[in-house]
This record gives sequence, C-alpha cells and structure tokens, in this order.
Amino acid sequence: MGIFSHAAGGIQLSHIILYFSLSFIALTAFAGDLPLIDSSKSRHFIIGSLVNVRSAPSINAPIVGRLVVNTSVKIKDTTAGSGFCEISYELEKTGYIVCRLIGNEPIAQRDIGDPFDQKGNPNPLYSATKAFWLKPSVDNLLAAGKHFEALMLKPGEFDAEQKAAVENGRLTKIRRFAIPEFEAMKNFMRNGVKGFFGVTQNETYRLSPKWKEIKKIASSDSNSSSLSSEAELINNLHPMWGLRSTPMELIRALELPPTKSSYFVDAGHLLPPHITTETASAQFDIPYRAIVTSGPKWIPAGHYNDGYVFGAWDVGAIETNLVSEVKKHTLHRDGRILSETSSIPGGRYPDVDADGDSCNLGYSWGDAGDSINRAVFGSTQTNEKTENRLFYFYSKQDLPRAQAKVIRAKKKFSSARFIAAETLAFDIDGDGVSDIFVWEGTGISEQEIHDPGSAQANYRMVFVNISGEWHLFLVDEFLYGCGC
Repeated sequence: MGIFSHAAGGIQLSHIILYFSLSFIALTAFAGDLPLIDSSKSRHFIIGSLVNVRSAPSINAPIVGRLVVNTSVKIKDTTAGSGFCEISYELEKTGYIVCRLIGNEPIAQRDIGDPFDQKGNPNPLYSATKAFWLKPSVDNLLAAGKHFEALMLKPGEFDAEQKAAVENGRLTKIRRFAIPEFEAMKNFMRNGVKGFFGVTQNETYRLSPKWKEIKKIASSDSNSSSLSSEAELINNLHPMWGLRSTPMELIRALELPPTKSSYFVDAGHLLPPHITTETASAQFDIPYRAIVTSGPKWIPAGHYNDGYVFGAWDVGAIETNLVSEVKKHTLHRDGRILSETSSIPGGRYPDVDADGDSCNLGYSWGDAGDSINRAVFGSTQTNEKTENRLFYFYSKQDLPRAQAKVIRAKKKFSSARFIAAETLAFDIDGDGVSDIFVWEGTGISEQEIHDPGSAQANYRMVFVNISGEWHLFLVDEFLYGCGC
C-alpha cells in the first residue's frame, strides 16, 4: 500500500544506503565551495549538520562520537589520509572526520538563509537540518522531518499512502524507519532546550506594547504605512467582534486612567495565557522539553479538508513543558487571585477529527458576566467561585497577595458600536496604585440566542501597569459559536 516494508528485524537495506548516500552527497556539495582550512587558526568549526567522528581515517572505522554544526574543534593533523582530518574536541577527546566538513568560521543563520527566496524559489544554500541545530525548536524539528520525507520517500509513495488513507476512510498510521540524525534531534529536544523568540511559524506573542504608543499610531492617518507596528498587531491578532467597525475606532476612543509606578517593573515578568511553551522558555530563561508522543497519521478528507498528513516523517504529536514550573495566577472579578504551579504545557497535538466541534461559545480566557449568563445561557444563577474568572497569567514568582483590592465603575460608552463599559482596577500589592486594569465593553447582540438584541458585556481588554505606564496585555471577546 505504498508504506515502507520492513525486513525481518529491521528496515530495508536500500533505504539505509539511500539515506547515507544522499546525505553524504549533500554535505560534500555544500562544503565544496567553502574556503580551505586555515591552519593558522587555533579553532575550527563543524559545518555539517551532524558529523560522525571515527576512530580512524576511514568511512569504515567505528564511530566514536557525533558533532553538530558549529561545534568547536581543534585540528591536529590535516594529512591523516582518505580526506580525513584528525581533531580534538570536548577537552581531551580525539578522532577523525572528513576535512570537507570543517570550516574556519561558524555558520550563521544568514549563511543558509530561508527555505525560499522573495520570489518563492527554493534556496539552494538552505539546509533544514542545519537550521535545526542552529536553533533547535519544535517547528525546526518538523521542518527537518519534512526534509527527510522529501529525501527518503520513493516516487509515488506519498500518493500511495494517500490512496490507502482515502480507501480506509479513517485515520491511517504511517510506518517510517528511524533516521540517525532525526533521532539525535528528537533526543536533543527531549533532554531540554532553551526557547527562542519567534521560533514558531504562528508565534503571535510580543512583549506587551505601551498603550500610549498604540494610541499615537492609531490617531494617525488610517491609510498610513505607520500602522504596521503596534496598531497593526491589534488589528491582525485581536480582531473585533464581527458587528463592529474597525478596531482603530475603539483604540482612539478608549482613554485609560493616569497611573504611576507600582508592582510590575518589567513587561517580561508576566506572560499572558496564550503564550507558547517555547516563548515562555525564552522569556523566563527556563529550558523546555519536547517529547514525541505519537507517529504521523493520514487525516481522511472531510467537510473542511481534502485529506492531509499530520506530522513529519516519523513524528506526529509533540508535547512541550518547561523543565521547572512557574506560577499560574487566575484573577477573579472580586479581586481573588488563585495561584498554582504550571509547566506551561503546549506542543502539536493530533487532529483526530478534522471536522470536529470548533464552535466554541464564550470567552477564551475567562468567564462571562451576569448579562451574558442571562442572555446566552438563560439563567440568572452564577457560581461566584468559578464563574467570575477574568483571565489568568504566568509569572516566575508568587504574587504578594492572594486578594487584590478592586475598584469597579460603569459608564456609557458609545464608540465602535458599544453602548456601555465597566472598568475594574486591581491593586495587587496594596500600595494604592492600580496594577491591572480591565475594560469590558457592552454591545447589542444580534445573535439567535436566548435573548437576541440584549445588551451584553462581550468584549474584554486587560492592561498592566509596567513602571508607571499602561501596557496592553490581553484582548478577549465572547464568541457566539460559528452557527454550525
């Protein structure tokens, strides 16, 4: 059925030979245009993505170690024979590697560039395997997996797998064999790595932007290219409720109360609920682990898709967790702060039902207020202990108090199709200065729910006082589902 067959006790030898042959060709082709080894330098660097260190200058000699790109080595002899150089590494370890895989300078990201150029053409210098070792991450691991798929799948094999999945009409597991370098990558991620900012393709987090800077940009010409920074961030990542006009209208109209320095002094000391494990790792300077929990699967075609592979090579679902726990704080409308430990779990999970229920009702990070409970759920009963959560956030340390002082106020608000707003100012350290400010906008719903046309508090914005300035921290809205 187009799935790799296995010989007794192992994989087909042809696949192993093909992998190592193509890998060696790719490595030597990449290294061929590099400058000759400068023997005057005291240190040199590995330029292959994962290079075997052998006990003797021969490709048949036992492997005594493996070194990743940019590992620092010292050359002891460039004339060892058969194109090998004798090296020392990691203090007193010695061995032999192919001389072509040694460079005078470490490889930088700019040396390999991006997978495609600005015209969409493949970049011949790009290496998915080197990209992983330069910046180990879940996305780069999956990109390396896709590279191995392109390298190892036989012509027509991918189509055959798809055909088998379509015929089965259900999730179809795909059998793959282990590739040494990919195994090393997975093991590296499993042991713990430090996150990088912006490593994930869909990374949306940025340190909380200053509200005054957002308003300054929003007050400029709406057609100006200057809207490409904070204001565009709000426009793209936090779209307003569908009945409303442009988000710029609300940004221009919303004025926050004056404040001064209080508890929070750095925007990086607290992180919002939608943060990824990898970005939290970078921000909190805590390594994270990524563990593969399942293999790849063909997802059958459904209402919203034509069928696709979930995963890359022999990797499917991946779970991520910080190696040491931080604090997760849930802020309630009455000022209560419930704190617990968290490893900020995340990862890539299998889409076991591509056409499953995605019509979520409610806020993403908190609970609805009384007005929505009455209108949407048809009930006036509210559980004060569970149904007045506003949002949660993360920090490395405990907060000074478990009960914040809260000042609530309501007033009319007629911009951006809102009719009223409620504000909640929270003082979490008891110094009389607000540390967190929540704005809830009330609009008129036109949804076919229990009470259509009712006034509902359906939009929530959270601001944090960082060194005496308000920063936009979180935007949340009440979603009424997709109507399916």
